[in-house]
Amino acid sequence: MPPIPKLPSQRQRTNRHVTAATLAERPTVQRVELAELDPRPHRPETIRFWNAIWSSPSRAEWDESDVAGGLLSVAALMDVFYDPTRTGKRGRDTRVTREISAHLRELGLTPRARAGLMRSARLLPPIRARQSSPEPEP
Repeated sequence: MPPIPKLPSQRQRTNRHVTAATLAERPTVQRVELAELDPRPHRPETIRFWNAIWSSPSRAEWDESDVAGGLLSVAALMDVFYDPTRTGKRGRDTRVTREISAHLRELGLTPRARAGLMRSARLLPPIRARQSSPEPEP
């Protein structure tokens, strides 16, 4: 004889997404030229980097604060990294390299970070579908 099912209030696992959140839909941020945000002269490598990041699939996840804060910070760090006057006896400063890597991960600009964004995008239904579906009752 099978066991008697527990009452719903006594079940330990409810299979609900407790931390699920509905994100507000936002328009994709428009490309901004580096010279518009920071008029000082930049290294050619920094300009190439700035042009390359705008073709990234992660761009759809950015908002204005990411551009004005995160991407601009990375560009400034790239200028420091490629500055030939800052190269010491041991080569480039590894602290700057680590800082650039951390920013790139946070902005979804590394292969691993991009894979994480794509994986989470596949797991979640589109925003409009989540907003139109009725909320399950607790």
